[in-house]
Amino acid sequence: MKVKTISVRLFACAAVLAAAIAAGAFVGCGEEAAPPADQTPVHTHEWTSETEYYVKGDVLYVAEHCNGCDELGNEKVVTDGVIVTPETAQEALDKLTDGGVIYFSDGEYTDTLELRQNKFTSTVKKTADGEELDLSEVQKTGVYYYYRTLENAVLVASDGAVFTGGIYSSAGHTYGSASSQPYDAVRDIYLKDTNTSYYGTINVDGLEVRDFSFEGAEGKINFSYYMKGATVSGLTIKGCTFDYASESVAGSSDQAIRIASDYGDVYSDITVSGCSVDGYFQGVYVQNVENITVTGNTMKNCVHNAIAVQSATDYTPTGNITISDNTVENDGDRAIRFGNLSDATVSITDNTFVSVNPSEKEIMKAGTVTNVTVTLSGNTIDGAALPDSSAAMTNNWTVSYGA
Repeated sequence: MKVKTISVRLFACAAVLAAAIAAGAFVGCGEEAAPPADQTPVHTHEWTSETEYYVKGDVLYVAEHCNGCDELGNEKVVTDGVIVTPETAQEALDKLTDGGVIYFSDGEYTDTLELRQNKFTSTVKKTADGEELDLSEVQKTGVYYYYRTLENAVLVASDGAVFTGGIYSSAGHTYGSASSQPYDAVRDIYLKDTNTSYYGTINVDGLEVRDFSFEGAEGKINFSYYMKGATVSGLTIKGCTFDYASESVAGSSDQAIRIASDYGDVYSDITVSGCSVDGYFQGVYVQNVENITVTGNTMKNCVHNAIAVQSATDYTPTGNITISDNTVENDGDRAIRFGNLSDATVSITDNTFVSVNPSEKEIMKAGTVTNVTVTLSGNTIDGAALPDSSAAMTNNWTVSYGA
C-alpha cells in the first residue's frame, strides 16, 4: 500500500450518507439499505484499522480504509507527525519519541538513516548501574553508557521517496580504530579507540516501517543488536520494496531485511508483510526471534535463501513461526532455511515456489531441533502441489521436490 495525495473521493462518504438519509435508506454500518424499486443499493462504509497517510498542503493526515470499497474516511490530522526531506530526516529520527510519525517526502535519501543514540532522546550514565547524568556533565573523553527507548512510532514514505542508504539501528559497544571512526551523536565526536567509546542500549516496541522503496546494495533495513538488555518487539515492516539494482552479485551481507544478534530475548513478535524483494543475497534474515510472521511477500532472484530464520551459538528461534502466502521465484538456494530451533510451532502455508534451488531441489531445511512441530499446507512448486503434513520436526528436516 503506497502513500498518495488525497483526492475528492475522501469526501464522497458525506454526500452518499446525506442522500441515504434523505431517501430514508440509512442503516447500520456495514449493512446494505433496502432501496426503493427504482434505486440502486446505498453502500454504507465500514471503516477498518488499515490506514493511509498523506499530505495536504503542509499538513500530515491519516485516514481509514473502507472494508467494502476504495474510499477513505475518518480523516485526522497527525498531531505527532513531522514531514521530512533528505536533509532533515536524520534529525527527525533523533528527536522521534513515543507515538510519533515521520513522513518521508519525495526525494532520494542517499545517507544511511540511523535509529541511534543522540543528544535529544538518549540518557547517559558513567557506569551501567550508575545514576543518570545531565549532558553538561558528560566529558568528550572516556567510556559511557547510553540508553534510548521508543514505543509505537511510525516511519512512512511517500511514493516519490527513494532510499539508497537504508535504515540502520545498532546496540552494543561502539568504538573506533585506525580504519574506522564512528560518530557519537551524544557527545558530537568521532571515536578513535576503546578508551573513548560507549555501550548503547536501545529498546524499541511497536515500531512500524511502511511503504519504503529501497534501491541498491545499501538500500536495506538492518537491526544489529549485540547488547544484553537491548530489545526490539512488535516490529512491523509492511508494503516496502527492495530492488538490489546493481551490476554486481549480492554478497553475504546484502540482506534486504537483516535482524541479527548473538543473544536471545532480543527480538520478538516481528512481522514482514506485503513487501517485494528482488536481487538481494537473502530477502529476510532474522536470528533468535520469538514469534515471527512473514506473509504476503514476493521475493525474486535471491542469491541464497529467500527467508532465513537462524540461530546463534547459544540461542535459537522459539514460539510461533508463520510463513504464509509468499511467492518465491528464481531462488539460488533453499527458499526457507531454519537454523537450530527449540520450543517452536512452525506453520508454512499457501506459498508459491517457482524455480527454487534447481540443482539440489531442496526447498526447505532445518538444523538441530528440540520440541518443534511443523505444518505444511497449500504450498506449490512450479505449479505442482507439495505434500501437506503436520508432525514433529526432526533434526536436519528437509523438504525436497522432483525425482
